[in-house]
Amino acid sequence: MQIKKALAAAACGIIILATACHKDKDKNNTTTTPKTPTDYLTDAKWKTTSYRSFYADADTSYSQDYYQNGIDACAKDDFEIYLTNGTIVDNVGVLKCDSTEDQTDSTGRWLFIDNNSKLVFSYDSSSDTAVILQLNATTLKYAMNFSDPVITERDTITCTNIK
Repeated sequence: MQIKKALAAAACGIIILATACHKDKDKNNTTTTPKTPTDYLTDAKWKTTSYRSFYADADTSYSQDYYQNGIDACAKDDFEIYLTNGTIVDNVGVLKCDSTEDQTDSTGRWLFIDNNSKLVFSYDSSSDTAVILQLNATTLKYAMNFSDPVITERDTITCTNIK
């Protein structure tokens, strides 16, 4: 009788070990596809949390924090959604600056260029190209440069995923 119990216990042990090894093997063989820049950009609702500008001309240079000292409070809850088809959906958030304003506007377009290192924003007939400084599941940070014969400007915008 004790031999039968020992054999039964050994058989159960072998089954448990085989099952456990099989599960570990499955876990080790599972591969996760890394997220692409498009995945990060389109899997989020991006709200601007910082907007800094640096200006320089022949005589001076200075910086300004537009987010703290230039954007109305009603615009600080606005966010953007980047769709996989290249459309940008601008949402004015809960606080509208103009009560007649549409809640969303889908007239913008986006496109990655230069091996996903730059992002082109197009609205109507104009477009701007931004250099991506950081893009992950929580943060989109980019910079845009503008210049004319007199002044050079660099805007750095940080957006946070609020999804």
